[in-house]
Amino acid sequence: MSSAAPKDDRDWAEMVALEALGVLPVHEADQVRAHIHTCKKCAREYSGQRSAVDLLGYVSEDAERLIAPARPERLKARVLRAARAAREPSTKSALSESAGYAHIVGSDAFVDYAPGIKWAVARGDGMTLVQFAFQPPECGELPDELHSLTQSGVVLEGSFSMHYGDGTVQRLNKRDVYMVAPGMVHGAEIHEPTVLFDVYTPNHVEFEELYLRQVRERDERLK
Repeated sequence: MSSAAPKDDRDWAEMVALEALGVLPVHEADQVRAHIHTCKKCAREYSGQRSAVDLLGYVSEDAERLIAPARPERLKARVLRAARAAREPSTKSALSESAGYAHIVGSDAFVDYAPGIKWAVARGDGMTLVQFAFQPPECGELPDELHSLTQSGVVLEGSFSMHYGDGTVQRLNKRDVYMVAPGMVHGAEIHEPTVLFDVYTPNHVEFEELYLRQVRERDERLK
């Protein structure tokens, strides 16, 4: 990318995405930082990109050895594609498109979903990524729910039991992977402090919008 200042919104979106990931050269990073101080739209874009970067890069201590570092040129290409996709008119979700990854989840990405439950949400292309942290007994038993999405997940920490509408009960422990098909009634009982990473396909728009409202409410309280 040249050192000239971007000429339109799409160019700024690409620059903001790269700066959120921390891969811009110094002179271009300075341009972006100066710009987001004067452009509310790009400032919101940068904030959303940073949340996605923090969330999507979660790697537990046990799994870290399984993750290979990306080649910089491939990483930059992926970020540019994500930035372009985020600007398409068909994108209606309130959250920013995921732009990359980091090594840990930033603590500021999590907000209270319900008593005893914290979560962080990121919107991907055709999917919603959610990390839940449950603290029993405050979180209680998760009531039955039914949705038209496919829900897939992995237990990062702890354990819980998933119960289904047909009477089946599954005990799921650390590193176990699960899937809930569309139209399947399901609920859960949390046995100990538990962290889950869920992927909803297609996008769980209600979750995305609720999360963004909760982040804004939290930030307003902290002002």
